[in-house]
Amino acid sequence: MAVINMWLGMIVLIGCIAGGLLYIASRQKKGLHNKTRHKGIYIVTPFIYERQEV
Repeated sequence: MAVINMWLGMIVLIGCIAGGLLYIASRQKKGLHNKTRHKGIYIVTPFIYERQEV
């Protein structure tokens, strides 16, 4: 019985790994992240301030 459970566990593990790899491959084909493309020029000013001496 232990050998059957070991084989069954191995089959389930291989199925999960294969399914995960297929899912990741399909997501990579579409692009992993839902990115928003902003059109235009953005100027980011740095927030640099000096600490006041006490």
